[in-house]
Amino acid sequence: MDEKKISEALYIASLIKKQVNKEITAEELASLRAWIADSSGNEKIYREIASGEPLRTDLLKLEHYDTNKLTQNIFRKAGLSLSLADQVPGEDHVSRSKNKHLYWTWAAAAAAVFFAVALCFKAMESRTTPEKRLALNDIKQKSLAPGSNKAILTLADGSQVTLDNNSHDTLARQGNSTAIQHKGGLLAYSSPINLLPATVAYNTIVTPAGGRYEVVLSDGTHVFLNSASSLKYPASFPDSQREVILTGEAYFEVAHLLSKNGHGKRPFTVKIVLPSGDGGEVNVLGTHFNVMAYANESAVKTTLVSGSVDVHKGNSHVLIRPGQQAILSNNLNKPEVREADLEQELAWKSGKFVFKSTDIRQIMRQIARWYNVDIIYQGDMSGIRFSGDIMQKENAAQLFEILEADGRLHFSVTGNRVTVSRVSK
Repeated sequence: MDEKKISEALYIASLIKKQVNKEITAEELASLRAWIADSSGNEKIYREIASGEPLRTDLLKLEHYDTNKLTQNIFRKAGLSLSLADQVPGEDHVSRSKNKHLYWTWAAAAAAVFFAVALCFKAMESRTTPEKRLALNDIKQKSLAPGSNKAILTLADGSQVTLDNNSHDTLARQGNSTAIQHKGGLLAYSSPINLLPATVAYNTIVTPAGGRYEVVLSDGTHVFLNSASSLKYPASFPDSQREVILTGEAYFEVAHLLSKNGHGKRPFTVKIVLPSGDGGEVNVLGTHFNVMAYANESAVKTTLVSGSVDVHKGNSHVLIRPGQQAILSNNLNKPEVREADLEQELAWKSGKFVFKSTDIRQIMRQIARWYNVDIIYQGDMSGIRFSGDIMQKENAAQLFEILEADGRLHFSVTGNRVTVSRVSK
């Protein structure tokens, strides 16, 4: 199957999904009707997909997969010949032979790939052994719930406060700054801009694995903190500078702020700390950007959405523009600049996993942080990549089922430990 046919199949399937969910636009509906009217084969496919709930569920699952690879593996696992893709579903042997090429002559015939794949899902289910069904049910029953809004706040005096999703409290008054916990996972500081602190009181917020939290700093800067991360910051910023210290990952919406004397803007600096030492700095005046600086990742990545930032380490520095990313590898001192995939880099902030030919180990590191699990590998994981997206509100077992579907991996769950095994051919 070539990419054009796959692309056509995805487009038609998306239109049918929108139509079923009553989200389709007038223009899209006209396109779908034109495709249906083009042949009786298209009409048959549409009726099967739109009216059959089990079949429609199977089709919608395909959004999460590398479709080309998945289709080939599904045919193989179902024990069916790949030549089925040259046949019209439902025809007898004589008719199939006579109309062998009719399948690919439909105007949007690649949509039938989805129909054939869904039939193969059915075939796979019917051929699944009782042992395999028990294994799948075992994974489903072992709930690995997704993360939530939670964190630990350490105040300047060393006292700690547990932050959650439901409380609304005034937590602390430190000098001229007041920290208030709001419902929905937000900690906000208020401090008169024209009243600078006599002494700087530092607070630290830490999100565990399986936790996220938002902080609005005293200058109005909004920080979204990802799982397994920490941010150290002044409860109230001094006039000379605005500086915070980050480990892990955070998205910053930095507020513009003039110096006390009104001459120039007060810079904002994110210092990055890794177990190995200095992870560099990001200097800005007012902008939106993401910093990913986990200790178990191979590089620190700063992704710019708007504004301008200067990323530097030691004597090396680079300026990046919106849509670019500065990458500082662990074994290099000079950042590398490349174009960024904003959808993928910022997916966590929207509550999604987005994979685009992503290595399985990188995928599992994200899963480990969000579901608070330990990962063990059995077998060679080289060359295993996935494309697709899924909302992070899903139970981890559902995600594992999706990753298992193309036949290369098997997942087993014991307590808080997930074992990823390479399936022998």
